[in-house]
Amino acid sequence: MQPQNRIFQGLYWIIFVLLLLSIPSFATAQSASTSQKILLTTQRRLTVPLIYDPILYPVPIVQLRINGGRPMPFMIDTGLSLPMLIDGWAAKELKLTANVGEFDLNHGARSGSVARLKKAELVSDPDAIPPLATTLKVDAAAIVENMLPIGYASPLRLAGVIGMPALSSSVVTFDFAAKTLILFPPENLPPMIKGATVLPLIPLDTRFTVALPTADDKTIDFLLDTGSQWVVMAEKLAKHFKVTVTPPVISDEFVAAGAQSVNTRLLSEFILGDKHEPNVVLHTVDNDKQRPLVGMSVLSRFRITIDARHRQLLLEPGTDYAARCRLPGLPAVLAQRKQDHYTVYDLLADSTAAKAGVLVGDVIISVDGKEIASLPDETVQLLLDGIVGTEAELVLARKDNPMLALHYKRQSLFAMASGRDVGVGIAQTITASGKMLVTALQQHSSAMEAGIEVGDEIVSIAGLPVSTTPMAELAVEMKKPEGAVIVLKLLRHKDNKLYEVKLTVRRVL
Repeated sequence: MQPQNRIFQGLYWIIFVLLLLSIPSFATAQSASTSQKILLTTQRRLTVPLIYDPILYPVPIVQLRINGGRPMPFMIDTGLSLPMLIDGWAAKELKLTANVGEFDLNHGARSGSVARLKKAELVSDPDAIPPLATTLKVDAAAIVENMLPIGYASPLRLAGVIGMPALSSSVVTFDFAAKTLILFPPENLPPMIKGATVLPLIPLDTRFTVALPTADDKTIDFLLDTGSQWVVMAEKLAKHFKVTVTPPVISDEFVAAGAQSVNTRLLSEFILGDKHEPNVVLHTVDNDKQRPLVGMSVLSRFRITIDARHRQLLLEPGTDYAARCRLPGLPAVLAQRKQDHYTVYDLLADSTAAKAGVLVGDVIISVDGKEIASLPDETVQLLLDGIVGTEAELVLARKDNPMLALHYKRQSLFAMASGRDVGVGIAQTITASGKMLVTALQQHSSAMEAGIEVGDEIVSIAGLPVSTTPMAELAVEMKKPEGAVIVLKLLRHKDNKLYEVKLTVRRVL
């Protein structure tokens, strides 16, 4: 019995030692398993390059591949209730067949056909083999001809718009500093950075709003809208907020319903949770049906995360936050396309551009180092206006100097409403067909008192036909001294009638 006991004792110790030796391996295996789960979760995150620039690309743009075709630029619009819009030219290239019926956008303002999609993929690395992409939950898209009026002018020809319903199955992070769009699975929230603000998201059909406080202790639900550049609301709601600049500048803006008149003001305070935002541009419209919305001029200041499943919005200030609290520059130099180039057709008197030596008739070769000959009209004007406080660099051509570089500091857009401006209170643009259209009015100006409206076509100035008179001569007629009278003939397209008005040049208060 004694030898047997020794044998059992020996086996016992061998088994005990083996168990001890196996514990680190088991722990390592468990650790490896945990690490693998973390790795798998991390790998499910998709990072997509994001195009965004407040001047050239004022809305976020990504590359999307439809039905396995080539990647195309699509704008992301969280304020769009449809999952996807595709422009007519892109639909033709993709050979999409409209066979699923009709859609209605903004109560019939825009409509079109709907096409079935096999696959829509966000492309993270088009050069990889195979290309890295993730599939969006979109099985159909609305086809819109000439989509541009409901978006923005862009050096890229936009193929379409991605709406909030296509993104709501993921946690979406817009990192404007890193220029990336990150999609997380809904169960995997991104890590929250210290100092982040969390706001509840309120469902609105397939989109979301956030409740923001006003100056008089009320709250208003603002649509979260990456498809808009500014904070926008109906005129009647503006009384609830503090503004630093009055009277407003009247301009026009394209929305889904078409062009509408806009009052531009500067808010003295705009509150997002615990953040008091400075230098916020407010656009108000006379359309009471306009839903309040907060756009990219504010959203781009943060790294924003939209968590549709848990209904929350995360705002994380970036290291470049202060530089992103921008104000739009004053349209001191107005450009007109002439065949293959742009010329200066009007210049704001006493502006820094005029003092730097810019002249009406100058050919504009480049703005801030960017050649502009192939850019859209709206993009060229945005480049010229720029951001307040930045230095403008214009390369111009004249008869006596084919390559003249001029520099000046850009002024604020709100200088137009400061009471220092002398004129009739009209801003205008020249279309590609050579028509001169009223694009902005100043309140309390002689133009507004005369009943001129945004969109009116100026047919003649002081009896000189716009269609045949050099722009330099017309600009001289519009810049008469204080007290002079300017006679304009206008065509109002909505009733196809001609009007003649007499405007007195005066200081606009």
